[in-house]
Amino acid sequence: MTGFKMKVTPEIENLTEVCKEHSSLDLSLYQKYDVKRGLRDINGKGVLAGLTQISNVCATKVVDGKEVPCAGSLSYRGYDIKELTRGFIEDDRYGFEETTYLLLFGKLPNEEELEISPSFWRTSAPFLRIS
Repeated sequence: MTGFKMKVTPEIENLTEVCKEHSSLDLSLYQKYDVKRGLRDINGKGVLAGLTQISNVCATKVVDGKEVPCAGSLSYRGYDIKELTRGFIEDDRYGFEETTYLLLFGKLPNEEELEISPSFWRTSAPFLRIS
């Protein structure tokens, strides 16, 4: 990023700390829980994304006392993704900023936090690019 000049604002520093608080992990948990790569483990069960509880894939359900495969469900930070998107559609909102805030900071933003988001997204955009 040659020639890129940006001042890190106190707002971004604060958001960075909040993000770190909700992303720390004891690395021994990977071995303890035998975490596999991908969305399902060798037994077909859903796995947590990096044990951070950022997302969870439920791949089975209990029917007549037996665990059987199902279509599956996805949740972010405990929120069912279908419910999140339903709310965005019903309220005629895009939801990108709210979902990203949830993933980064561990909670849905309130109105005040959502108000600061546009400046955050504008100033953070160069860092969010995937090359």
